[in-house]
Amino acid sequence: MENNYSKTWYSLFMDTISSAKTNEEIEFIRSIIPTISYPYLLDLCCGTGRHIQGLSQCGYKILGIDSNGTALDKARELNLPNVTYEQNDIFNLSLESESLNAVICMWQSFGYGDESQNSNLLKALWHGLKQDGVFLLDIYNKDFFERFLGERIFEISGVKVTELKEIFNDRLKVTLTYENTSDKDIFNWKIFSPITIQSHMREFGFELIGSYSSFSKSLSPSSDNPRAQYLFRKNNLL
Repeated sequence: MENNYSKTWYSLFMDTISSAKTNEEIEFIRSIIPTISYPYLLDLCCGTGRHIQGLSQCGYKILGIDSNGTALDKARELNLPNVTYEQNDIFNLSLESESLNAVICMWQSFGYGDESQNSNLLKALWHGLKQDGVFLLDIYNKDFFERFLGERIFEISGVKVTELKEIFNDRLKVTLTYENTSDKDIFNWKIFSPITIQSHMREFGFELIGSYSSFSKSLSPSSDNPRAQYLFRKNNLL
């Protein structure tokens, strides 16, 4: 099944992220979404709470939503103050109107639904954000992946991984197979360039106010970097 993360994926790609890398991302979030202006935020597809732990310590009140119950159980073990969790499919969100100051959606957790599902998600987030609320979107850059399609084999934590990247109709399909295990991950997302994400989000009432790369305020999205970060503000003209 597509877009279901296996235990092997978590052990190789999530559990191996260094605390230094996580802290770098948290500091970036804090710098563009300061607590004093945005005290209550939603971490959409929060997983095991990798960002929530540091953000909670910075004083944010946080709602973490994820469909993966095992990941949420691990997040709850952190026993953090001012944090609540909800197991839910992001396409079934029911947010209280104008209840959130900010939303973060990290590491290409956006765009895996069909056109209707992705559209309904953006409408739900717009509904849940307060006036002048912001939405941080950390997604893959189409301009990068168009340059690096096809198969590659690499090793991580002693495990050989075969990766196949394909693009069909503006959707990126990534297939991962692992040596000595039957686990297989297939991911399929709507993918955007810096230009198309801006126009797409504008259709749903979000105005681009910042675009970045490598979690640095001094770097812009580039075809040399697979990920880009975009900060949008709710436009109340919708």
